[in-house]
Amino acid sequence: LVELAMNRWRPDLLACSAIYIGKKILKQSDPWLPLLVGQAGLSPSEIRNCAREQCIILNTAHTKKYYGAVYKKYSSQKYCFVAKIVQELSD
Repeated sequence: LVELAMNRWRPDLLACSAIYIGKKILKQSDPWLPLLVGQAGLSPSEIRNCAREQCIILNTAHTKKYYGAVYKKYSSQKYCFVAKIVQELSD
């Protein structure tokens, strides 16, 4: 989702944070392996602040009126209910 507050982060950091969050959602023991540190050039500590902000957006997206259509679309079976995954994790 497009969120203006996220414009302060570099695109590579946003992408790495999204990967980090995905791996956390999948409950992987080490969401940011040394291989990824070498490839991306970013340590877990550099990624966590951006990932934290992304998680806040993910956790509150279902309450935002302007995300209603997107949330509804990705809450359907066709899209494997992915919009509800983060909400279930935060409950």
